[in-house]
Amino acid sequence: MGVERLLRQVVNVDSMAAWNRNPDLFIDEWRDSTLRPDFLTNSLRDPALLFSNLVVAAGSPEWCGGPMRRLYEEIAQKPDIPFLVVGAGGGSLPFRPTPLDEEVLRRKNTWISTRSEVLAQQINEYLGEEKAIPIPCPAFFSGCPSELPSEGKNGRIGLIVQSTAVRNQSIGDQLYQQITDLLSKDSSGKIDIICFYQDEYSRFQALFGNTHRVIYHYASDRLLGILSRYNAIVSTRLHGAIGALSLGVPSRVICESENQRITSTLCLFPHELLASLPVDDAISWAKQQLDQTDTALPTGLLEFRNQTEATYLTLLRRQLNCS
Repeated sequence: MGVERLLRQVVNVDSMAAWNRNPDLFIDEWRDSTLRPDFLTNSLRDPALLFSNLVVAAGSPEWCGGPMRRLYEEIAQKPDIPFLVVGAGGGSLPFRPTPLDEEVLRRKNTWISTRSEVLAQQINEYLGEEKAIPIPCPAFFSGCPSELPSEGKNGRIGLIVQSTAVRNQSIGDQLYQQITDLLSKDSSGKIDIICFYQDEYSRFQALFGNTHRVIYHYASDRLLGILSRYNAIVSTRLHGAIGALSLGVPSRVICESENQRITSTLCLFPHELLASLPVDDAISWAKQQLDQTDTALPTGLLEFRNQTEATYLTLLRRQLNCS
């Protein structure tokens, strides 16, 4: 949603065709392709880009390589179509594109922004040019502080959690245990569990449905509306914390210290706006937000948001005008 909001300020978008790089992710944890005969095609079917004027890879940690091969094959056949990689993320592995990736990424009408300075440096060193630009994650524009609900805050803490069950969408056993231990001991009645996926909802509802509210909604815009009501958000999901912050909700991240995908993204945000904390410290911080009588936005949020938005819009307009 953040990428779409930015693009609509730059180009006239009549229609968008979304392509999900990992449809049916939770059927079998990506293990058995026979369960998904249309794996990695989804809406991208021949003639896939015949009526497209612009292709955008939006905020994915898998923005090149195997999961994106089908899309890159189509882009390579349409050299006149601009390609924008907006908010690319990455883990601890070095940047190693396939020959097809490299062909597409070296094109003059390909533009790359990353949510990590480390990844931008890796890309630029590999390509031998200043191609990638580090800019804070575009999820920062999923919502807007002006969209805060008129009825005010709900006096509660939203805890966005993952489980250990799904490959590439899970947290480590130790972090999971710390979170479940905390929830088991919590008697405040102020912490809601928020899940982004159905399988997570089923698990946490079974574990804590009698003691905590467990919330799930399929639609992303409705989910943002839910997040906007909280006094504070604590999240194992990077986009959960950044999405809530985009609405002006104070947010903190909990993650393993070795999770470079998350920690490198946080480095582009002011520490006072978004930071990673240990589980107990994050919940203690969130409970302090419940005591705040001042409902003003986090200090420096609007200034940082406006600066970041101006950077995105300037660079996108410059790129698309010369494409």
